[in-house]
Amino acid sequence: MSMRLWLCGILSVLSMPSFAAEPAPSTNQPTREQLREQLRPLTPEERQAKIREIKEKLGPGSPWRGEAERRREEMKDLTPEQRRAKMLEWRASRTGEQPPPVTDENRAMYRQQIRERLQRQIQDLNAKKAKDGLTAEEQKRLDNLLQVAKHFTTPGGAPAAAPK
Repeated sequence: MSMRLWLCGILSVLSMPSFAAEPAPSTNQPTREQLREQLRPLTPEERQAKIREIKEKLGPGSPWRGEAERRREEMKDLTPEQRRAKMLEWRASRTGEQPPPVTDENRAMYRQQIRERLQRQIQDLNAKKAKDGLTAEEQKRLDNLLQVAKHFTTPGGAPAAAPK
């Protein structure tokens, strides 16, 4: 049972659209990459002082923490159906369109899309491995993707029996 939950979690992450391609919401706060570039040339002591200064200026946590906490408070007393509808509405407001719900008819289509995306990522990492080699992080990602790909070889996505 826990393996199925793990697989569902991995598949849901793989099926999410890439947020890297979307423009960041407009804020007056610098992005993480901008902060990293500002801190890179500093000595460790200067870096710690600058980090403290930034934390004092921006406050604790993420700039979206307040919004997330407000949304959590709004949803905590809702029924599961109301919560699901509210989440779909919130996602639609962020992406501009509401994804169709997963039904038995389109489940195979979504599964095929996930399988193709997974195979594409594996091929990209294997090509990089053959060309330049992989970093430890990339190798770990490749191993994890291959593990997830094994679940697609069995009917219904159930994990294959472990060899003894």
